[in-house]
Amino acid sequence: MVDSGADLPIDELERLNIHLVPVRISIGARDYLDKVSLSPHEFYRELRDSPVHPRTSQPPPGDFRRMFEFLLSHHDNVVYVGLSGALSGTLQSALAAAVADSFDMLCVDGARSTNDTVLVLANGRAGAVAYSALFDGLAEVCGSLAEQMARDAEGATKFVRVRVVGARSQADARTAARAVANSQLVQCSLNGADPYWGRILSELGASGAHLDPERVDIAYNGVTVCRDGIACDHDAAALEREMSGHDIEISCDLRSAHGEATVLTTDLSHAYIDENRRTS
Repeated sequence: MVDSGADLPIDELERLNIHLVPVRISIGARDYLDKVSLSPHEFYRELRDSPVHPRTSQPPPGDFRRMFEFLLSHHDNVVYVGLSGALSGTLQSALAAAVADSFDMLCVDGARSTNDTVLVLANGRAGAVAYSALFDGLAEVCGSLAEQMARDAEGATKFVRVRVVGARSQADARTAARAVANSQLVQCSLNGADPYWGRILSELGASGAHLDPERVDIAYNGVTVCRDGIACDHDAAALEREMSGHDIEISCDLRSAHGEATVLTTDLSHAYIDENRRTS
């Protein structure tokens, strides 16, 4: 959902299924709804020909309320982020970047719902805001919300970060990390507190990311169990303690270059199956 001040053409809004809340435009005694009863072409024509300059005003709270009610009646999840800033199109760019490293890097069961939504609004009260500060704030909020969603996932007994470093590119790192996080075999072994690193190496190799399996290192919470693609000596007692905990980080060093990425996921439990074996 965006207000019509966002610099997005109507066909792009329709393609991305983005709902529009129109800005109010007044030209003399005539009132319009931006991009609803007055097209951009008509607006610029009025700007050129009208003896009075158009005036704009933000959508009233009731318009947003009705849109929220509509979205909540049609979607399972609606994430709302409210901001104050004189931001215009910068806001959408910052949100897209923040979502790419948070919600887009969250995987519980490999499925992506068509009903999940992320919204961000700005009311302008803070005045001008530096892009770096805006992005850092959005990234922190989106990252926290994505982590909360993973921690609250259906039937989850483990919260897991799959971190891939040393990839040939960031795209390769994301591909490899997502392959491990999406693996039901890896998730099942996590539920059983079993450091079955062979499944991880297999998923890395099948992911399509560039790697040499004889250079890969794998660790659970800092305890390295695979070095150069084969089992290595490690502290078995320390590993058992780490695997029995709730938070686990799987680190995969591909040792190819400098690309890195992290995907949030969970284990796959009996409770998850019980929750989803019938129609909700």
